[in-house]
Amino acid sequence: MTETCTDADLDQLIWTTIQGSQQASDYLNYIRQSADREILFDEAFELASQHWAKGAGEPLWPCVVQKLEVMAQSGSPKAMLRLGYWYRHGYGVEKDSDKALAYYKSGMELFDARCFMAYGNMVKKSDPSTACALFQRAVELGCTMAHIYWADYDKANYMDHMAKGALSREPHAMYCYAHDCLANAKTDKEKESAFDLLKEAAKAGSSSTCVELGFSHLYGFQGVPEDNNSSAYWFLKASRFGNSIGMAALGKLILRSDPKNPEKAIEWLFKASMMGDSQGQFYLGQYLHYCPKTEEDPGQSIFWLETSANQQYKPAYYLLGEAYRQGIGVEADSVKAHEWFNVGADAGHPDCQCAMGIGHLHGVAVPKDEEQAHNLFMTASLQGSAWGLYLLGRTYEDGTGVQKDLEKAFDCYKQGAEKNYEKACFALALAYLYGEGVKVNYVAAARWFKAASDLGHPDAKVYLGLFFLNGTGVEESVDKAIYWLKSAAQDGSKTAMRELGTLYFEGEKVRLDLEEAKRWMAQAASHGDPAAIQWIKDNCPEKPQWLNTLLLESNKSQGEPKDI
Repeated sequence: MTETCTDADLDQLIWTTIQGSQQASDYLNYIRQSADREILFDEAFELASQHWAKGAGEPLWPCVVQKLEVMAQSGSPKAMLRLGYWYRHGYGVEKDSDKALAYYKSGMELFDARCFMAYGNMVKKSDPSTACALFQRAVELGCTMAHIYWADYDKANYMDHMAKGALSREPHAMYCYAHDCLANAKTDKEKESAFDLLKEAAKAGSSSTCVELGFSHLYGFQGVPEDNNSSAYWFLKASRFGNSIGMAALGKLILRSDPKNPEKAIEWLFKASMMGDSQGQFYLGQYLHYCPKTEEDPGQSIFWLETSANQQYKPAYYLLGEAYRQGIGVEADSVKAHEWFNVGADAGHPDCQCAMGIGHLHGVAVPKDEEQAHNLFMTASLQGSAWGLYLLGRTYEDGTGVQKDLEKAFDCYKQGAEKNYEKACFALALAYLYGEGVKVNYVAAARWFKAASDLGHPDAKVYLGLFFLNGTGVEESVDKAIYWLKSAAQDGSKTAMRELGTLYFEGEKVRLDLEEAKRWMAQAASHGDPAAIQWIKDNCPEKPQWLNTLLLESNKSQGEPKDI
C-alpha cells in the first residue's frame, strides 16, 4: 500500500473519532500522543475539563485503536509506527513492549525508516549491536534523524553524527545537538551560538527544549539572566505542545508571580494534573490545602496529594501527613499522619524525617525514642534541611537523645540561620545573648534577632524591641522599640503586649499614659499572660466580664507539637 496519510491526517482522524465522547481520558489521550505536534489543544482540554470525574458513557479510544489497526493491516507504516509508539508508552492502551516491537517490525518489513529507528531505540540496551545496525539502516533509508542515536555507537564521529541528525530539522534531533554544543562550548560566543540552536529547536516544536529554556530563564541557568516573562513564554510554548512539565511549571510560576489572582495558575496546574504530572498534582493539592475557596477544596487537596504520592513524588508524603495531623480535608488521625511521614522518611524526604523525629521525641503516634529522634534530625540536616539543622541543634542544646553539647548546637543553629530559617536565626541570637556555645556578643545577637524578626518570628521582635529600648547591641531608639513591640503584638505576642503596657505605665521612656497602659495590659491579659492578669487585678478593681471569665477558664490544650 502506498502511504498517503501524514501525522496531521492521523491526528485529525483521532479527533474526529472521539467527538461526542463523555470520557475525559479520550481527550487526554489525544493530547498525550501528539508528541510535540500542534493539535487542537484548547478544544481537547476544554472537553476533558467538562467531563473530568463524571465518567459518563463508554470511552471511544478503543474505536481509535481499531481504526489504526485496520490501517496497519492494510499496509500503512504510519499507522504501524503510531500504534507501536502507543503500546511502547501506554498511551490509551495497556503498555506492551512485545506489541510495540511487533508493529515496528511490520513497518520495517515495508522499509519504513522511522520504524527501523523506533525498533532500535527499544532494543538499544538489551541488544546494542542490533540497535546500531538498525540506526544505520534508518539513515540509509533517508531518516537522517537516526544519526543522533547512531552517534552513541560511533564515538570517534559523535558530533558529526549529531550535526547530521540536526539537519533533519526534527525538533528532538535539533535539541540533542544543541544540548551537546552547549555542553562542549568553551567561549561565550560558542555558548551563545549553542543557546541560539536551543531556541531554534524550541521554535521547531521540541517541548523538552521549551521546558529547559523556561527553567534557564527562571533560575538564571546557562548564563542567561533571570527573567520571569521569558520563562513564562517558554513554559507556555511547551504547554501548547502538550508537555505536562511545562504546564506545572507555568502554573507554579504564575501563582508565585501573582498570588492574588490564582485562577489562571490553577487552570494550568489542573491541566498538568489531569495529564498525570506528579508535580502538577502536588502543587494543585498544596494550593487547595493552604488556600481553600470552597468546602470541597480540602477534600480535592487530599485526592491530588494522594495521586501525586502514589507516583512517589516525595513532597506529597509530608503534606499528606500534615493534612491528617491537622485534620484538613480528612478526619484528624495522628497514626495515619505518621504512616505518611514514615513513607516519606524512608524515601529520604527531609521534612518527613523531621516530622517523624518530632513524633519519636514526644511519643506521638510512635514510640517515644529520643535517640531515634536525634538520628532522624541528623539525617535531615545532612541533606541540607534548615528545619533539620534547627531541630538537631535543639537536641544538642537540651541533651535529648545525645550528650549535651552547646558548641554543636550553636553550629547547627548557625547553619540553619544562614539558610534563613527563622527559628534557627532566633536560636542563634539567643546563643549570642546568653553565651551558649559561643562568647556573649550583643551586637551579633541583635543582628540575628533582626534577621529572625524580618522573617516574621514574633518572639524575636520582642527581643529586638527591648534591645532598641535599652540600647543593647544597637543604638537606643524608642521609636524602633515601639515599632517592633507593636509588630510582635499584632502577631499575637502577649509578652509584647505586656511590655508595651509596662512602657506606658512607667512613663520613663515615653509619655505616661495610663489608658494606653491599661489597653495593652488588657490585651495581654486576654491572651492569658499571668503578669498582665495580676496587673489588671491590682490596677483595675472593677474588672470587665471578659477578664472574670478568663480567670476562671483553664488553659486549653495546644494539640500535637509540630516543632520544638
